[in-house]
Amino acid sequence: MAYLYIEIADKIRKEITEGNYAADTLLPTEYQLMEKYGISRQTVRNALSVLKGEGVLYQIHGSGTYVKKQIQEETPEESPQAKKDDPAPVRTAGRNRKVIGVLCTYISNYIFPSIIRGIERRLSAAEADLRLASTENRVDLERQLLLRFLDEPVDGLIVEGTKTTLPSPNIDLYMKLKELGTKLVFIHSCYPELSDEVLVGMDDTAGGRMAVNELIQAGCRSLAGIFKNDDIQGIRRYAGFTEGVRDGGLLFDDRKIKWFNTEESAAGIWKDADALGSFLDKVTGVVCYNDSAAIDLTESMRRFGISRKLGIVSFDRSPYSSFMSGMICLVHPQEKLGMAAADKILSLIEGNEEASEIMQWTVDRIV
Repeated sequence: MAYLYIEIADKIRKEITEGNYAADTLLPTEYQLMEKYGISRQTVRNALSVLKGEGVLYQIHGSGTYVKKQIQEETPEESPQAKKDDPAPVRTAGRNRKVIGVLCTYISNYIFPSIIRGIERRLSAAEADLRLASTENRVDLERQLLLRFLDEPVDGLIVEGTKTTLPSPNIDLYMKLKELGTKLVFIHSCYPELSDEVLVGMDDTAGGRMAVNELIQAGCRSLAGIFKNDDIQGIRRYAGFTEGVRDGGLLFDDRKIKWFNTEESAAGIWKDADALGSFLDKVTGVVCYNDSAAIDLTESMRRFGISRKLGIVSFDRSPYSSFMSGMICLVHPQEKLGMAAADKILSLIEGNEEASEIMQWTVDRIV
């Protein structure tokens, strides 16, 4: 399947090559493109990001997005399709600017816009171009996108791994990218087979312990946990949870652990009132994998008519947490993490050595 933003990028590229948008002229505004193609603003931005990464467009801050000259001057042998079919791809599409790919599980929601904003800030300052893609946490889409990065290589690739607790069928493509000279930086977690690559992530085990300690300090003595089981962050947060319960002198009850995966998260974790009621029986505090899981919990309690006072600690401090008065949040640095990942990929491209960086959680209480 083709992503909608890639289809829109192809349409805009075609209009440019056909002369509908002349070189060095201003492209229609984001709003005008939204109206023309019937798409969201984020889709427009992702499509423009692809074209900027290819060197088709350039942006002047405060003015707008413009068409570059060279696309009008290419011969058929130098066209984007010809370059794609060339057995020896040109890494920078005829430009001196570095091209950095960003392969996230998601782009337009939760904490990801802030992470990407941090990456964009650093790349813009370094006059590097961004090529953005999303796997939707699906390994099949990850493979399609990695093949695209192989066809149209980038100087560096910032990656959020997809379903990192499961064996990945895509390690071979990461190895091929490395053979091409593409530098890799992972965010949040890394595949075991690529554990030597640079990682910018969070200390999730320590975060699990912090979450338990916050609930203990709030007077909660019977704890439950809700964790995601198809990415390594969920496993590590669970590990910290178990350590915190043990070190806090509390009783660990395996029946009070709820596991969910990506697909269940999208559909809603709790579908049965009896199951939720049994899970919460005698529980006074819950550690939630993230803000989305916390909201799913409280909304399910409301829907099933389950009323009780609970201490809730959630990870990330996303915009979702604004709807959760009284909740304790472990705060993800978001933009700072994105900037750190961008700094490291740029440094690796310049031939420098870089080490992984693990960031710490801080606590915020929603009033």
